[in-house]
Amino acid sequence: MRMPTYEYRCTRCKHQFEAVHPVGGTVDRCERCGARVRRVFSPPALIFKGSGWYITDHRKTPAPSEGDGGTPKAAKTTPAPKPADSGGAGVEGSKPSDVKKGKKAS
Repeated sequence: MRMPTYEYRCTRCKHQFEAVHPVGGTVDRCERCGARVRRVFSPPALIFKGSGWYITDHRKTPAPSEGDGGTPKAAKTTPAPKPADSGGAGVEGSKPSDVKKGKKAS
């Protein structure tokens, strides 16, 4: 079983050193001058950057690449049809009676 490595600094000579010991163990004296030492706390060596650490950051389908110039299908919008005039919906230039019969105006 591997034991953790701890950092210590001497209060007198400022010598900094590492010691490997169990979690409950301590080092009391400097290995150079014999004075009392204090444990040094350092930031972890592992740094998490960027997204992808939450379930909402993962996609089920691959996103389109930035270079393809397209937009995702869900993001495309089609204009909604305009409401019909009071004369009824129809093809431009045709009479309402022609639309009902399936005729087009020429």
